[in-house]
Amino acid sequence: MKWEQNRNPPEKECPVTDYVGDSRGFGGAVEYSVWLDEASGSLSVVHRDNENTNMPLELYGKDSYSAWPVDREVRIKNSVNFRENVVGILKIQRDEKGIVDKILWEYCSEETPTILEKL
Repeated sequence: MKWEQNRNPPEKECPVTDYVGDSRGFGGAVEYSVWLDEASGSLSVVHRDNENTNMPLELYGKDSYSAWPVDREVRIKNSVNFRENVVGILKIQRDEKGIVDKILWEYCSEETPTILEKL
């Protein structure tokens, strides 16, 4: 599977608090928040603060996370059946000072990723 072949998590993760916060794209029409579960230390992404859209994120590579579950059994259990397995990869961009300023969300390998500006 292409998703698994391209997954390359670093040995040491950047502080997860770097990613937490709100982001907007499409002129403010699309709004997402990256949340941190303090108890588990894990991240999730939520659309417009709607907890029903909560998607846990798993480390995919340096400064990239995936809403596609790593564990195959979890994908099957949760009926995760994206059209493509690259869907759901969030690539983090940092400014010249190293601060997260954008999230590029890949919805489809044939499309340009959605750019979400961190607020």
